[in-house]
Amino acid sequence: MLQADRALRHSAFGLLAVLLLSSCVRTDRPHAKLPPSKYPTLAAKSLPVFMKGTILEAAEIQNNEPYLVSGYGLVVGLANTGDNHNVPQAVVGAIMDEMVRHGLGSTDDRLKQYKPGQMIQDPKTAIAEVYAYLPPGGRSGQRVDVFVQAERHSQTKSLARGYLYQTNLYVGGVDSLNPKPKVNTYVKAGGALFVNPAYASESGKASLDKASLRTGTIMSGGIMTEDRPLWLRARTPQLAITRSIEMRLDQRFEEREGNIIAKTQDEGIVHVYVPRSFNGDWEHFVGVATHLYMDATPGSGAMKAKALAAEAVKPDAALMDISYCWEGIGEEALPSVQKARRRLAA
Repeated sequence: MLQADRALRHSAFGLLAVLLLSSCVRTDRPHAKLPPSKYPTLAAKSLPVFMKGTILEAAEIQNNEPYLVSGYGLVVGLANTGDNHNVPQAVVGAIMDEMVRHGLGSTDDRLKQYKPGQMIQDPKTAIAEVYAYLPPGGRSGQRVDVFVQAERHSQTKSLARGYLYQTNLYVGGVDSLNPKPKVNTYVKAGGALFVNPAYASESGKASLDKASLRTGTIMSGGIMTEDRPLWLRARTPQLAITRSIEMRLDQRFEEREGNIIAKTQDEGIVHVYVPRSFNGDWEHFVGVATHLYMDATPGSGAMKAKALAAEAVKPDAALMDISYCWEGIGEEALPSVQKARRRLAA
């Protein structure tokens, strides 16, 4: 019996020792750490009190500069003012390759009369540099203005009354050393050129007048072929924050549009696209989107709108910011907006 008690005590002490040792091992084990974010934390933005809780407090707008795309094109229908003799041979070759690709000079009865080599030498034709700017937040199918100028080495005198054949525009497309088409086409451009009518008569004698004849514009002559998003950059990189911004923007704008307005890239960036109802007015959209309150619980909008109305009647009120906040709230803000308007008109 005594030996049994001793054996039991030894077993108990052994079990206790094992538990203590295993506890020590678990305690000393280092905690797993998440990999550091590739985005540094941004400084907090100084905002008026009524803008606390908005998207602008959580993120800043980026990728909001116009983005240049370009390419070489062919302008036809000139009044014998084209001259391509000094155009770099690489550019001429690239233009001729495009003409062949579109069937010019082929056996097709409609196209065989158009010989690429003859057209390049024809004074009714000019090789041109074609440019367009992708607007921030632009959508595929959106129209943009196109800017055309005679190829810089050419002796073309005027582009007046010219017509630009369809031209694909790329990033870095105008490059006399490498004029071949690039991988991604961002804009398809073409149409009748508008040259300043003050110079189109060719009556001007000054060198500035002559230079102006070498440039033209095609209003809404380009069609974007890809979306170009704005970015909302989280001030504190966290996936929970960027996901919340995405959900809030889609909640506010998706119902009326039927397409995605925001898409999270990672813990630092949310891609944002301008709703088509804004007709390309990205600055107005950014104003509304960044002044949108993150809290979308029922009734919160009406309370915010009431507080904004009190701010609006103060001297030197930030009326533009308040207006954007109201627009972000939507219909819930209307009673407070009308009340504030009456007080301001009194």
